[in-house]
This record gives sequence, structure tokens and C-alpha cells, in this order.
Amino acid sequence: MADVQYQEPQYGGRPRSFAPKRGWLTKFVIKTGLAKDDAGAQKVLLILGIVMIVIAVGVWKFSGSSPLPPITDPGM
Repeated sequence: MADVQYQEPQYGGRPRSFAPKRGWLTKFVIKTGLAKDDAGAQKVLLILGIVMIVIAVGVWKFSGSSPLPPITDPGM
């Protein structure tokens, strides 16, 4: 049993990395200097998303549109 030898296949190329790839927004935030790493970029994007939602709700709520005047019957 001591004379048993195994021949494992040799695969060429570099080993694959199982790390998740960065998204283009994350790359952009890091490239602009707003964050130094992936975690910081995710925090910046989360804060930016919350600010955008607050602005959208504010514009919708305080848009300044007045209700239509009541309809009167001109034949009276």
C-alpha cells in the first residue's frame, strides 16, 4: 500500500479569486476619493441614497401645487 502514487491534474493559469467584484459605482466613489475601500464606498452610497430619497419626498410634499378651484355651473 505504500507504493500507491496519485497523479493529480495540473491546471495552468492563475488561481481564481472568489472575492466579489466591485461595481462601477463603488469604483467611482473610490476613484473620486470619497472613500478609501469597499466598506467606505458602500457607506457613502447608502448615505447618498438616503439623502436622495429625503429630497424626493420633500419635493413631492412641498411642491407648491394648489388644489383646483371648485367647479361652478355657468348656467346658474
